[in-house]
Amino acid sequence: MANDDALKRKRVDPTHKKKKRFQPLLLKWGPFVVDTVFRRGSKYSNYGDTVIKMLEHIVSLIRKKHSVDVPIILKQDSGFYDQKNFKTFEKLGIGYICGGKIYATIHEYVGNCPVGQGTHIEEKNQE
Repeated sequence: MANDDALKRKRVDPTHKKKKRFQPLLLKWGPFVVDTVFRRGSKYSNYGDTVIKMLEHIVSLIRKKHSVDVPIILKQDSGFYDQKNFKTFEKLGIGYICGGKIYATIHEYVGNCPVGQGTHIEEKNQE
C-alpha cells in the first residue's frame, strides 16, 4: 500500500523498494478478506507470530460458529514457509499448501535421499 504522498503518516517504514508503505497481512476466503493486519513496511511476510495468532483466532472462530470438523485448507506462498507455521497448522487440524522455488542443488540432494527421509531432513534444516 503506497503511502508516499500522504500528509500524515504513522508507523510506515521504507520497503525494500525504498517506498514508504504498509505491509498488510491478508487472510482471504476466495475473493473476501476475512482478516487483515497492517504492519510497518519493513516487516516481511512471516514476521513475528502474527500469522500464527491470526490463524489460531480464525480457526477457533470457524470451529465454534460453523462446525468442528469443517475442512480448512490454507494456501500460502514461500514467504510463509516455516516449520513453526506448519506445526501450528497441524496442531490446529488444518490442511496447508505452501508454494516455493526448488533450487537445482536442493532438488538433486532430495533426489538422492532414501525414501521416507524427507520429513526428517526438512525438520532438521529448519531448526
